[in-house]
Amino acid sequence: MPPRTLGSGTSEPCQTWGPRSSRASSPQPNAAGWGPRWSGVSSTPRSRPAPSHRWSCSILTETGDTDARWVEGVTRWYLSEQDLRGHDEQTGWLHAVAHGADFFRACVRHPEVAPAPLLATLAARLIADTAYVLRDQEDDRVAYAMACVLTSSRLSAADATAWMTPVRAVLESATPGPLPPRVSNTPHTLRALHVLLDQPLLVNGESTSVPHANAVRRALLATLHSATPWMWALPPADHEPR
Repeated sequence: MPPRTLGSGTSEPCQTWGPRSSRASSPQPNAAGWGPRWSGVSSTPRSRPAPSHRWSCSILTETGDTDARWVEGVTRWYLSEQDLRGHDEQTGWLHAVAHGADFFRACVRHPEVAPAPLLATLAARLIADTAYVLRDQEDDRVAYAMACVLTSSRLSAADATAWMTPVRAVLESATPGPLPPRVSNTPHTLRALHVLLDQPLLVNGESTSVPHANAVRRALLATLHSATPWMWALPPADHEPR
């Protein structure tokens, strides 16, 4: 299902960094990470109500008093989060992968947040070892976040494709037999990203160009080919020496 409203399992955070929202005050990190109020982006494992990361990420992207340190805190949480369930019948929406992706998607508009590390973080989340096969459109949300980050004019062609190097290594490391969840999750996301780059990308409802779309599409095809080399033949120029 497409993103809908803040606070739902399919929330779409604000992508505009303007005056402070009246709905929240700017959080202040403490030495332990983000403290009890912002437990959803803590840098350490914890016991917490499941929806807390959802609420925290939504508020972080709504408020206008933006601090680039938020990215570091959310990144620590995003890459260390172990509970990747989408929807739980008793708890409701957890959706850590999707909501974290929404946060990084919004961050690209902030002038103090470098876009290349956002791509690297989203890729690292995809290829991290996990027992969960993503099933609640997390792949679409991560792909959309990646596409939005790729609209940044601050990315070079090399920056726009460098994040695929570790992704390709993981896909090429797969052995015969049942696929690990990350080797299943990652191609789904990359294929969604390829589709997005082949269409007019909507950001805040407006068609937006991706500066290095052709280079990214070529790199995506080469990366996906490493997972399914029996599906199509790459042009000779796309066969890179390893």
